[in-house]
Amino acid sequence: MQRTCAHRPLSKANPFTNRIGLRSFVAVLALALAGCSAPYRSAKIVGGIGGVLAAGGGTAWVIGEHQDSNSLILPGVISSVVGAACLATAAMMVAAQSSCALDADCVDGYACRELPAPAGRLPYSQCVPR
Repeated sequence: MQRTCAHRPLSKANPFTNRIGLRSFVAVLALALAGCSAPYRSAKIVGGIGGVLAAGGGTAWVIGEHQDSNSLILPGVISSVVGAACLATAAMMVAAQSSCALDADCVDGYACRELPAPAGRLPYSQCVPR
């Protein structure tokens, strides 16, 4: 006797499909972390994780809305919000890590330069490539 779920038969999990899903996840994670070399490594890692969370959450949210599945909508929304927060955090981390007062504050290959500010504001210094 075959088990069914309302309108379609339930099938056993396909191990090939599960391996493809795992490989895809590992590939996306590797690509997200591939650009995480110095300088600003921590900000790039947080940004990469945020991007993956936002994209994955958005996809789950859209699929959940399309299929009218509450089990996908809530995790998708939460993942999207957390991903967006990670992206905003990464932007703030880069801004904080690239500010400087002297050349010694910057990583190798970068120099501290004063950047012009709009009229009426104080100029600020930032690490820029030499």
